[in-house]
Amino acid sequence: MEYEDKDEQELSDEEIKEMREGFDKDIWPEMKITLKGMSKKDACFVSFVAGCDLTRKAQEEEFNEAREKLSKMSDKEIEEVIKKGSEGELWSEGNYLENVNPNDSNHEERMKYFHEKDDDKKEHSCKKCNKPIGKHNLYWHEEMCNDCFFDDKGM
Repeated sequence: MEYEDKDEQELSDEEIKEMREGFDKDIWPEMKITLKGMSKKDACFVSFVAGCDLTRKAQEEEFNEAREKLSKMSDKEIEEVIKKGSEGELWSEGNYLENVNPNDSNHEERMKYFHEKDDDKKEHSCKKCNKPIGKHNLYWHEEMCNDCFFDDKGM
């Protein structure tokens, strides 16, 4: 991936210093108490979970910043940002996103087939060419075989 400037590419010494200070001030004092008396295995697991939580919080902050930026943009500006994309980005040409609603009555069934398996029984037919398809294609490729789906989406 190409970066527009060096700030996007790597952490600066100042950013690393801020992260370390935040860890020393906000995280380590509580973590030290939590880890005291634990086995190494348990301490590793708790540290891993803490790292995941920190990552989630950082992603949440990024999401909120992006949401705020988007809220200040016109529909046309948003459309331009999406069209622009860049290689490796979700919105770039050749990628496809589909909303998933966990409240959908079919959600659990669909999620079972999120990853296509080689042994997926081909009990359904492509709605375009009638080629046999499995449940992955039924649920995740809009009831089309891979060829029709990719052609349809320009991928």
